[in-house]
Amino acid sequence: MLTLLWLIFVDPSFVHAAPLLDPMAAFPVKVELKDAGPSVKAPESFYSEMDMDFQSFDPNDSSGLPLMGNHTGQLVKIKKLPKDTDKQAEKDGLAERLELTYERLTSSTSVVIPGMKQPFETKSDLGVFLMNKPLVIRGDGKTAKKVEGLEQVRAQAAAQVKEPMARNTLMTMLKEDLLLKTGAAVGQNSSCLGSLEKKKPGDTWKFSHEEQGVKLEYDCTFEGWAEAKGKKLAVIKVVSGKQRTVRTQPNGMPGVAETEGTGTVYFEPETQESLLRMETKINVEPGDEEIARLKAKGATIPRNKSLMKMWNHLYAI
Repeated sequence: MLTLLWLIFVDPSFVHAAPLLDPMAAFPVKVELKDAGPSVKAPESFYSEMDMDFQSFDPNDSSGLPLMGNHTGQLVKIKKLPKDTDKQAEKDGLAERLELTYERLTSSTSVVIPGMKQPFETKSDLGVFLMNKPLVIRGDGKTAKKVEGLEQVRAQAAAQVKEPMARNTLMTMLKEDLLLKTGAAVGQNSSCLGSLEKKKPGDTWKFSHEEQGVKLEYDCTFEGWAEAKGKKLAVIKVVSGKQRTVRTQPNGMPGVAETEGTGTVYFEPETQESLLRMETKINVEPGDEEIARLKAKGATIPRNKSLMKMWNHLYAI
């Protein structure tokens, strides 16, 4: 999380206005504030900051200790570039451009390995590798279509990042579909905020989007207004009910993943700054056919429970 701090003192290009919202602060709703929801439009150039803690448990293990834990922190600068004037680019719907630069990307992982007294731990600071490698996302302004220069950066990562866990993390982060999603997710319309305008405190609505072929649905409630440093914040509760997805397990058999989550979005209308806090529970187990087979053999049914706590903070450059 400390990568690049020294640069603040030697390179003024790294200095930007301090955001309003502290991801660790509390913003209680003030019931006396009754204004309707504001209009929402994402800034063209902004920072996307994220912090995530993930822990995975074996329900069959009575110790209650996590089998695996991961903490990831990142700061991504997303800047809108001038439109490409090339006629072919415009014809192909690739004239719109976003420059995406990872200014910070840290990851630490702890894994329990049978036979070892202490968990195996790794730490990586990948921001040093990525900070001078901006990627350009090209799209038609609505749908991102490609990431320029991605294969070159992936090849450099494979050659230069020697530690296996760090290299695997970096190669995962540098997948085109994930980068395109990062570029698209900065739009406030990709969340409950997209329908906030003119809503009144107490109003509810639904939001859905598709991710990796799975449709995710959320219930949104405009809880009212809070305040931070004298400015009003719209407060939206987000609930993701239980959703079951069938996916292929590493052993080739179908498995079932069940997720549910709750969170809160805080939105400051003047600067369009937003902060999402979310907690998601994930339960994974084999499919019914495999469970029946394991029960018939008297074998333990492998199950996994995970908890993910994260916040995502968007603010204008």
